[in-house]
Amino acid sequence: MPDGKLMKGDKHSVKKEEEDPFGDIKKGGLRRALRLPKDEKFKITELRKVNKTETGDKFMFRGKEYKMTPLMKKRVTLAINFLSMKK
Repeated sequence: MPDGKLMKGDKHSVKKEEEDPFGDIKKGGLRRALRLPKDEKFKITELRKVNKTETGDKFMFRGKEYKMTPLMKKRVTLAINFLSMKK
């Protein structure tokens, strides 16, 4: 409206802020969480093995032991999805 008030109702659209589909996942977050150099590549087969780990359990990745957290699970799933889209 001209006076700056927001119109409400079925016939009036209200602009909503778009949510980030990736939430709190940062670019390179999985690589930093697994302490890998930037030039190393992930293999989809090893990420699928890691993704089978339940939240709270420990797993081995390239000779190091890590704990599967909910955020780590999201990052691994996202990496698998990105790698499968490339093929």
